[in-house]
Amino acid sequence: MTRKPYRALRIVLRVESVVMAIYGFLMFFGTHPTPETGAVDLMLSILLWYAARDPVRNVAIVDSFIIGCCILSFTAVLSVWTPPVRTPPLSSYYFWALSVVRLAFAALLYWLRPKQAWQPPQPNLVGTVAE
Repeated sequence: MTRKPYRALRIVLRVESVVMAIYGFLMFFGTHPTPETGAVDLMLSILLWYAARDPVRNVAIVDSFIIGCCILSFTAVLSVWTPPVRTPPLSSYYFWALSVVRLAFAALLYWLRPKQAWQPPQPNLVGTVAE
């Protein structure tokens, strides 16, 4: 039996894709004031689903998701210093923990990502005569 490469990365990407799709549907069809955030989550879940099919060919999607997780972790820390508008103020420990979890998830994806570049299949030139 042949072992598929990057099996752990495929599983992580598919689980994250399903979680983001559920969250996106809840945001899109829920009572959230802006359904555009749900649409963006649905779009990102579809991208992650396709990246999970062949992570070597779609390494750019995986890399951009890693960078997005890092950016989101820094925005969570920056939101500690913003004044609350509608919601009651949350503890700063919540934002720090959220930031650490996002950075840990980005580090896991970086550790699992494909290291070599994808090469297209080369044609078999055996038996051809150069003229």
